[in-house]
Order: sequence, then C-alpha cells, then structure tokens
Amino acid sequence: MIAGRDLDALVAEKVMGMIGYNNLPTIADLEKQLDDPKNVVDILPSGECRVIRPYSTSIAAAWEVVEKLSSDYSIELTQNHQVNHLQYICKFWKLSGGDVFYDVADIAPLAICLAALKAVGAEVPEHV
Repeated sequence: MIAGRDLDALVAEKVMGMIGYNNLPTIADLEKQLDDPKNVVDILPSGECRVIRPYSTSIAAAWEVVEKLSSDYSIELTQNHQVNHLQYICKFWKLSGGDVFYDVADIAPLAICLAALKAVGAEVPEHV
C-alpha cells in the first residue's frame, strides 16, 4: 500500500468522517485550502467538491488523524532501525479494551494512516 491521493481519500472518509460534500463552511475557506499545494480537491459527480488533506504524506495532516481518534484510542509511534533502513510502527490501543491495531511503513504518516484504518475497521484495497 502506498501513500497518496487514493489513500488520503479513504482516510478522509473512513477515519475523519468526511462524506462526499464540501466540508468547508465558506468560499473563502475553500480558496485558502486550495492555495495549499499539499491539499487535494476531489470533484464529485454532483459537481460538489471536497478538500482532502495529505494524511498519508504529511505528519501535520496525519496528526489530525491521531487527534480524531484520541478519544477512543491511545497511540504509540516508534522507529524500527533496520540495516540501512528506517521504518515506523504505529499502534492504536482501544481505551475501552485490549484491542491493538498496528501497521509498519517507511514514513510515519503512512504508518499512522494504515493503523488508523485498521482501528476503525476499514478495508484497504490492495491497489491503494
């Protein structure tokens, strides 16, 4: 699974709760979001649009995912040093029970997104 637009859209829907509409309250807010080259705008068949943050590639955006889940989960983000290779391990622990959801990736935002999707029970297609 790779970081990118498709994964960001999946996280926006399944974790962040975005439905297929413009989640910004005003045109000015939308224009501000469009000025950020990291954001992706999806135009829906209805002609409406939504701005999707780069959850899988930006640690700032990925941390929004952590904050969204923080009322139900605690998080642990660690590094695993392999020979000439660094990986990140993200774990979400369900506060109400012993369930642990985790994933490993080459970049921290991707590990956060993949673990968060598992935590909310979302299926991730292999092409993402």
